[in-house]
Amino acid sequence: MTDEYGHIPDAFYLSQSEIDELRKSKRELTEYAKDKLDKLRKMKEEATKREELYRDALQELDNLAVGDVESDDFMNAYLVIQTALKVALGEEDV
Repeated sequence: MTDEYGHIPDAFYLSQSEIDELRKSKRELTEYAKDKLDKLRKMKEEATKREELYRDALQELDNLAVGDVESDDFMNAYLVIQTALKVALGEEDV
């Protein structure tokens, strides 16, 4: 026993099969993490696209509401759609 390499007398050593199993598990976890990360990126991309569409729709509704609209039905529909879009964007609670 030598102190030169910091050898610990009661240390345990892994067999080659245990080392191979750990390497295999690492690769599997790495692939799993890559797959999950790809899915999360796609979900974020889709959410960003939806948010842009919601914001565009909300802007168009606001543009329509600026005009003199007398119809109660139009205004009621406008308010329902506006609220739904704001809730979807997280700008307003239900």
